[in-house]
Amino acid sequence: MKMYVDVFGECKPFDPEHFVETYANAYFLDAPRIVPGIRQNSRYVEEEVQEILRSGFSSAVDVIRVMAWKAGKIKQRCSQESLSFEYNSDWKNWEAEAAGIADGDVAILEEKSSVSIPYFAAWVWARQKDGTWSGMLQNRDPQSILEAMAIRCPLGVGTTQLLCLLYFISGGEYPIIDKFAGAALAAISRSVCVGAEILDMPLWECLPEKGSKEFKTVYRDRVLPYCGALNDLFGGRWKTDRDIDRALWIYGHRFAGGTCR
Repeated sequence: MKMYVDVFGECKPFDPEHFVETYANAYFLDAPRIVPGIRQNSRYVEEEVQEILRSGFSSAVDVIRVMAWKAGKIKQRCSQESLSFEYNSDWKNWEAEAAGIADGDVAILEEKSSVSIPYFAAWVWARQKDGTWSGMLQNRDPQSILEAMAIRCPLGVGTTQLLCLLYFISGGEYPIIDKFAGAALAAISRSVCVGAEILDMPLWECLPEKGSKEFKTVYRDRVLPYCGALNDLFGGRWKTDRDIDRALWIYGHRFAGGTCR
């Protein structure tokens, strides 16, 4: 029987419905914190991001929003109050920059995509428009999408961001993977109910860096096993229920000391 830690810190038999209901709610600003010190999130921003997932990227601005969301570059409380995307200072002009170049020549966007995140976002959107990504998805070749983006992305865009973009490009077919959700899955699968600081081995190994030999098989070696763990705990529901990812992200912070740095 798989076990997990409830909100009172007690080890209980794993109940997927109760787990998701409890931990997903704590993801939001208007809910009590279950894990002290964790960043909570705007319901407005989450609804907008979920609409992008449902409808697909409709502009380079959508790509910027998803990347900022994953990178933690959105001012969540300010966004909730203004009902608009409010960015940290280093990202605040990038929506406008991406929108201004999004209709440029694809060859130029491809050439400059490694220069900045706005150019990269515009290139990702251009490849969405011209059917490049849909063709790769039809061929069941997500690894090629990851490698194409890895070649073109600028410094600062790592494997987790590329997997996040794949998640949105595929309409949720391939999951977002980060160290917190990964640690959560591993903890539940192994029935780990102790603090991460006393674990002998980390729960989660770092994802391979883009451009590395290991990155060339990241879909086979990391994404597929991750999907298997999700299916084992939640069935196929994880593809349509964003609350599962939210709950895992919150729960994984209980074991933050057991993740890669």
